[in-house]
Amino acid sequence: MKLSDGSSSLHDRNTAAAVLTRIKTELFGLEEGSSLGAAFERAGIVNVHDLLALSHEQIDSLNYFPRAEAGSTARPAAVPINIGNRNLIRLFQSWI
Repeated sequence: MKLSDGSSSLHDRNTAAAVLTRIKTELFGLEEGSSLGAAFERAGIVNVHDLLALSHEQIDSLNYFPRAEAGSTARPAAVPINIGNRNLIRLFQSWI
């Protein structure tokens, strides 16, 4: 069976990363610069396998750095993702 990108397996690193991108944009509806996308990047979640392997504790610990205000030199503190995003990940894991 071939996937839409022409590869034949989710075990292929590029395919697994492309699937995560599609999940983030088409299923989760994330836009560039979203807090959840930033939290994924900060946690090293780079493919669908990383997303599916997250435990409840790891989901609860996801956080991101908000953008600094214009003219500010201070780096903002890390902010946890909101409960809606945490539940979105859990719902996706249950659906799969």
